[in-house]
Amino acid sequence: ANNTQVTYEGDAWIPDQAIFWGETKSDVFAYYPYSEVKDARYNLLIDDKIIFHDIMSYYGLPVPKRYFTLKNNVFRDASRILSNEEVDTILKNITDERIFIKRSSGGGASGISIFTRKESGVYIDEEGVEVSADMIRQKYNGGCFIFEKQIMQEKTLAQFNPDTVNTIRVLTNCTFWW
Repeated sequence: ANNTQVTYEGDAWIPDQAIFWGETKSDVFAYYPYSEVKDARYNLLIDDKIIFHDIMSYYGLPVPKRYFTLKNNVFRDASRILSNEEVDTILKNITDERIFIKRSSGGGASGISIFTRKESGVYIDEEGVEVSADMIRQKYNGGCFIFEKQIMQEKTLAQFNPDTVNTIRVLTNCTFWW
């Protein structure tokens, strides 16, 4: 990764976290912003994918379909606790080619796992282990994860980078009134 100081309208991006792949800034890049706002409440809204999903859904804004979450070894569908049998039923009824598992915090494609559907209709993880509620509890014990529907990259952006889905989470903060 090539790291270069970048500024935008006076807000600085942290140099050692301004990452782009390739030789120049015209290549694919991702920036991790530095903000003067030190209020952790705002960071929580944007960093926690479960909270972000819940808020966006509440206001009718588009988010990927969430099948369930796992937090503190408890499965949930929104606020409802799910049993292992309910999770197994959800898994059996999913017909997507892949299910994406993401840590509830983080970004830049860190902490993502994928379950892939076999012809028999069962899902397997990256090691080829058949997926079930019991397997998920063992593999992801102690963590906080969201299990989501695979989303397809928009056609034009897929030409640019076909192996990723580009998403943006934006947080604004108004500190003054006119």
